[in-house]
Amino acid sequence: MYGNDADLYDRIDQETVIQLTDDENTGEVDQTKLDNLRGDVAEMINTYLRGRYTVPVDPVPAVLANIENDLLVHKLYTRRANYDIPKSVAELKKDALKLLDGINKGAVLLEDQPDIAEGAIQSNKTDDDRIFPDSKLDYF
Repeated sequence: MYGNDADLYDRIDQETVIQLTDDENTGEVDQTKLDNLRGDVAEMINTYLRGRYTVPVDPVPAVLANIENDLLVHKLYTRRANYDIPKSVAELKKDALKLLDGINKGAVLLEDQPDIAEGAIQSNKTDDDRIFPDSKLDYF
C-alpha cells in the first residue's frame, strides 16, 4: 500500500469516512473495510506499474500515495449506492488514472526508481548457436 490514513483525511474528513465504511452503525471507521479497499487500489496501481517498475515500489514516491488516496476516496463513495459521487471526486479518479497511464507508458517517470523497461537487450544465444555462420552467409 502506498498511502496512509493521515493523507486520506487530508482529502476527506473522518466523519465522511465513517459514513462510507460504518455498515454496523458503530460510529467509527471500519478500519478493515478501509484497509481492504486500500489494498484493492494498491493492486490496481501495481497493474499499471508492472513491467515498468518493480512492485511494490519502495521507497514510495509522493505521487503514488496521492494517486492511491484519490482513488480510495472514489472507492469509498462507490460503496454507497445512495450517495452521489461528488464531481470533484470523479475528476480526481479520472486524473489519477490518466497519470497512471502516463507512468505506464513512460511519459511520466517515478522519482528514484529504476525503469526496468529500459534495460539493455539480452540474449541467451552465442555465435556458436547460429544455424548459418558468417562463412555460409558469405556465399549469398
